[in-house]
Amino acid sequence: APRMGGHAPPPSSAPRGHQNALRRAVRGSSTSKTSRLIHKKLGLGRELFDKYYRAQGVCEGGDECGDFERFMRALDAPLPVTFRVHRAHALSEETREALRAGGCVEAPGGVRGAFQAPIDRELGLKRGRPRVPEGVLDVFEFATANGCGARQEVVSMLPVVALDVGGTQTQTQTQTMDVRVLDVCAAPGQKTMQLLECVASCGGGSVVHANDAHPGRVKTLTDAIDRHHRDAKETSRLCVTRAFGQDLHMPLYVPRDVDAKGDLKRARREIEQLDSELAKTNALVELGGYTHVLADVPCSGDGTIRKDPECLTRWSPSIGNALHATQLAVAQRCAQLLKPGGAMVYSTCTFNPIEDEAVVAALVSDESLALDIEDAFPKECDKIISRPGLHTWRVGDHVEASGVLVGGGGASTARDDDDDDDDDDVTLKWFASFDDASAHQGGRAGDYAPTMWPPSPSKAAALKLDKCRRFLPHDMDTGGFFICKLRKRDDDATRRAFANCVERELNARLGGDSGSARDASATNKKRRKMALSAEDARDDALDRLVPVHRVSKDLATVLRARFGPSAHYTVDITRRHVYVGASTPASALLDYQCGNTVRLARAGCLLLSPQSAAKSSSSLDENVWDVRTVDETMRLHVGGVNALMEACADVLRADESGAKPPSRPPAAFVPMLPTELDAVLDMGGDFIAIGDLSEPTQNVVKRASTHPGPVVLCLRKKSGEVVFVAPGVFHARNGVALAPGVSDEDAMRLARSLRAAAGKKKQRTHHK
Repeated sequence: APRMGGHAPPPSSAPRGHQNALRRAVRGSSTSKTSRLIHKKLGLGRELFDKYYRAQGVCEGGDECGDFERFMRALDAPLPVTFRVHRAHALSEETREALRAGGCVEAPGGVRGAFQAPIDRELGLKRGRPRVPEGVLDVFEFATANGCGARQEVVSMLPVVALDVGGTQTQTQTQTMDVRVLDVCAAPGQKTMQLLECVASCGGGSVVHANDAHPGRVKTLTDAIDRHHRDAKETSRLCVTRAFGQDLHMPLYVPRDVDAKGDLKRARREIEQLDSELAKTNALVELGGYTHVLADVPCSGDGTIRKDPECLTRWSPSIGNALHATQLAVAQRCAQLLKPGGAMVYSTCTFNPIEDEAVVAALVSDESLALDIEDAFPKECDKIISRPGLHTWRVGDHVEASGVLVGGGGASTARDDDDDDDDDDVTLKWFASFDDASAHQGGRAGDYAPTMWPPSPSKAAALKLDKCRRFLPHDMDTGGFFICKLRKRDDDATRRAFANCVERELNARLGGDSGSARDASATNKKRRKMALSAEDARDDALDRLVPVHRVSKDLATVLRARFGPSAHYTVDITRRHVYVGASTPASALLDYQCGNTVRLARAGCLLLSPQSAAKSSSSLDENVWDVRTVDETMRLHVGGVNALMEACADVLRADESGAKPPSRPPAAFVPMLPTELDAVLDMGGDFIAIGDLSEPTQNVVKRASTHPGPVVLCLRKKSGEVVFVAPGVFHARNGVALAPGVSDEDAMRLARSLRAAAGKKKQRTHHK
């Protein structure tokens, strides 16, 4: 994706040839289709895997004999089924008890909330995976449908444990601390959901930015979030983008006003007015970047062989070789976006040191990134069994029987050197250096880079590569994984360098000294056109993403008057969707000048959508979003109203100082009695006449009669605190009803929440 000229380009962006490195590597960049079929049919992948990893010494440091054989036997065994319970969810204790009653035990590694399911051996395997008893499956489905759990492999949970966002894993979190987390390669979404659980217990301005490079994978991510019914307290802090990781822009977090660009201007003006250079540096460091970064990069994936045996049949060293440059480019950009003092976790699901230690060594060796390796897990995680990172490794590739080197970006003859491992069917060619590899490629680098070779033994020891953690399948009966935790230094030089990067981004967005290619006085209409390139407009896959933008000043005024001034709103002007969030990721991550490189797919929870799926002819014009349009043509969504309760808490209840709560909530909020709310949910979309409501509720409804349309039905305590919300609709003639489009499943979930909020002990059946 091309970059807009107004931004300082990320210096670590990989060349275009590396953007599809995985696809090229798996196919074989220089081999014919016939060669690849022979490779798979003859089972060369397993022989290559065995020979390659024996040479790399991945099992050294274990038992003196037989360790590698146990490693290979473990890869042939089915992977256990594990499940992670959301610890802070209201149903977490009930779910844990049900899992224990079904025979589930604590999963290996001692990760809190992780369970391993029993195996029903009578049922055998399904697609190579063990089956679990029917009762345990029912618990899995119940927990997933209620947002309190998800299936997840044990080692896949560990990167988030190592990142320790806000101290949530070591139970040292500070509730008021705001964290900004980047999950740069987020699909399919299990780690993103883990991060959301951590961030929900941090400060109100905390946010998770989940990104992936392909539109299909972004859709997989958002579908997973929706399918697992995550709480609005979590999803209101989530934003999702589609971008290549090496092309991400520096986020700028400023307190949001109606006009986001005005916020940036004000932020720059306030920084320029500070008295000292130290104060300016501190302000710029606070303005931009992430406190935590999870870089779980695309990899060859041989750590997943236990659940995907086909990965072994097609395995080749060329896959890891081809991915190294892309992995390094993504990791370098993540390090540049990390705040001084911030934590970054680099992880893969491969055993290959070319994709693991080689990338880490290159990161730590780059002094401009100011990274140090630290212990990945605290002492509290003493049940996690792992092995230290490698200090040395070899770089090589597969040679066909014809003498043609399979990988490396082009065909070459490699049989004329003694430095190879030769069997009847499998030959590995090892290269002593980058120059050696280039010489065998006719002077071309191909997929090779100097950073693939190990540093000297003394430098490797100084880099502390042994602090990297390797997870082998026969140590904890898990898949394979690699994790390295890095910390950015917080010295004066690092802070000044980071502040300079933030300042360049700030000036670029405002059309300042960095030579923005965009006229700052351009109209909104022109800016929107420039944000969507001609290439994107023709890309059907990108149309699956929601092109989210900031709301206009007029629409912001309407939304804040109706639904609360403390929430942050974004809009998809094509589909006429309004999103609400507790924080302001759109302002931080998206700029009209970023449009070609970064596409924002989601910012918070869906609040409003059209009653009809048909698009208005004027849908691209934000000026049609006035009071009449919002009230008469839009419908509310469950997740959005729950996010409103989270985002507008300061308006809906008394503050800690004991100030008197507002005499009434925002205009769209309609307080009702518990019995009235229960009746609305039972009616399933049918209207309750105004005359059938209690007198206090009738008075509230009369106030809302000037703005018929979507309303938030709520239960409000005497203190002013709103403890329950549901999407509704009001008509002066028909009365009040549940909002159209609310499913039976959502209605039942709302009924359970109402009973819990109202303190009712007796439960009654909800009539569909």
